[in-house]
Amino acid sequence: MRRMSALPARPAVPPWPRLLTRGAALLAIAVLAVHAVIAVAAIAQNWYFFDARGYWDTGLSLRNGGELYPPVVDQDDPFVYRYAPWFAWLWVGLTFVPQEIVFVGWGLVLAGASAWLLWQLPRDGTGLVLGLIFGPMLLRVVSQGNVQPLMVAALAWGLLRASGPLWVGAAASLKLVPILFAALYLVRREYARAAVSLALTIALWLPALAYGLSDYPTSVGGEAFPFGWLTFAIAAVGLAAVFMAPSRYRTLAAGLAVTFASPRWIPYNPSYLLVGLPRTSQQDPQTAPERGPRGR
Repeated sequence: MRRMSALPARPAVPPWPRLLTRGAALLAIAVLAVHAVIAVAAIAQNWYFFDARGYWDTGLSLRNGGELYPPVVDQDDPFVYRYAPWFAWLWVGLTFVPQEIVFVGWGLVLAGASAWLLWQLPRDGTGLVLGLIFGPMLLRVVSQGNVQPLMVAALAWGLLRASGPLWVGAAASLKLVPILFAALYLVRREYARAAVSLALTIALWLPALAYGLSDYPTSVGGEAFPFGWLTFAIAAVGLAAVFMAPSRYRTLAAGLAVTFASPRWIPYNPSYLLVGLPRTSQQDPQTAPERGPRGR
């Protein structure tokens, strides 16, 4: 019998990269779990639908000739309108419908968007853990009546579709920081889509000038991040990772950048990460093929 040639020795791989990756994953899960616990504790005391009531009151005020961005009198007011005018105009129209019907419908829309986001998570142990973390966050924001679940669901569904710049621009007109998701278009050399996202954001904000921005609320008050300017450093790291990380992690890195780009420490901000987490649907931001300059 002919003697089999010896297999080449497998090169030794230092354990540090794997340990660092696992450590980063555990740290991320711990941070998300803390946010989830905070969200659970806040659900009972926040079931006032106060953001939806704020949207309603803003629409009613505009309908009666009031200001869109009036001076903030009560710094402890749980709702201050910070969005572009189009969203207030939408609620002007809704004020012609009985409030009870609007609130029930709005709550169902937010709950449906939240359920869809959770349904996209993998059907395995990882998906279960993520569901237990993000579920309370989304339930908390639904209890407030905030637009966040609907906005995140729109980004998760459409970011890499042909209509992606529309969803990025609409989201950035509500919370501003989602404009950082346009960095994904830049790294994919889809410069026209990035430009459209920015142009649409500007177009949706331009009518605000007609209302005057001298009293636009900029104070973060007690919702400021406890570690100050470091939040922007974390956002910058996430944004840099969009351009340096493997393609499957870029959307997740963009979600991290968006999460920390706002100086306001809000327990449901990590829900932006749902845009870049692995999903069961075919339209997966982490596995979508890279496109050339012409978007082929």
